[in-house]
Amino acid sequence: MGVAPWAGRRVAVVGQEGVGHGVTRRIQSAGATLTVVGGESAGARSAPDVDGAEVVVVSLRDELAVEETFLDGVAPALGPGTVVVDLTPVSAEYAEEVTQRLAERKISRVEACVVGDDSMAEAGDLAVFAAGAEDDVAAAADVLALLTRRGHQYLGPMGRASALRVAISIVVGAQASALVEAVTFAEAAGLGREPLLSGIAECGSVWPAVDRQAQMMGAGRYHPARLPVGGVADDLRLAVETAARRNRQLPLTQAVGWQFAQAVAAGHGAADAAAVLQTMKRSTVELTLARGSGGNGCACGGH
Repeated sequence: MGVAPWAGRRVAVVGQEGVGHGVTRRIQSAGATLTVVGGESAGARSAPDVDGAEVVVVSLRDELAVEETFLDGVAPALGPGTVVVDLTPVSAEYAEEVTQRLAERKISRVEACVVGDDSMAEAGDLAVFAAGAEDDVAAAADVLALLTRRGHQYLGPMGRASALRVAISIVVGAQASALVEAVTFAEAAGLGREPLLSGIAECGSVWPAVDRQAQMMGAGRYHPARLPVGGVADDLRLAVETAARRNRQLPLTQAVGWQFAQAVAAGHGAADAAAVLQTMKRSTVELTLARGSGGNGCACGGH
């Protein structure tokens, strides 16, 4: 998208979580007058002056941040007709609540599930799925078009983009954990990591995401993060909690969620999901040390 359509338009970005930095740079490159709240970006103003903003992109960590930073700190300054595009990972129920609260002030909200990393956001090459009232999504179409070359996919009523993001995280988390256990088994069996990861790369039946994670594990480098450990951990927790409220159980997701929570606690929250391997390696070392020191074989953590 060229500069002209955005020149002079006022846009605010609230938060820099997830792909927030890349989105900010993308909007800047389009020529918009930009205000950034809750994050810094070269050339953007950091003062919470959003009065007059036509579009607000929200990219915060969680529901608490939405309450404190956006609803309490930013939303009161927004005028009727403002379009809010929310990338924040929240539950479907909370998404509906926030949308209603904004609608009472004649502010429209569109929730977007975006797939990709910061570099893809900056290039406008994210996969974008949108949910909300059709008129609201139509009003946000030019914003969504700025983020994706492929066009956004409309999912329907509010809450569905949040549900899609959580569902994707269930698959990503499970495959990352399965790959970690395969590496652990291969090393324990004396095969080593490289033959396994090379075999996966040659296997035509695996998803590209699995191949990417295998490459990261092989190189021992977990940045840039396509899907950060912390974000996946939050989504897995939301999945288990939402299912429980509806009398459903997700035992695999609960187990994988515990593993991702351990990775976050170990300081890998900003790394790619493949980095859960680091936590598994640490747990294995702790277990070996416990056995070697005459312990009972249990490596206990404080969680």
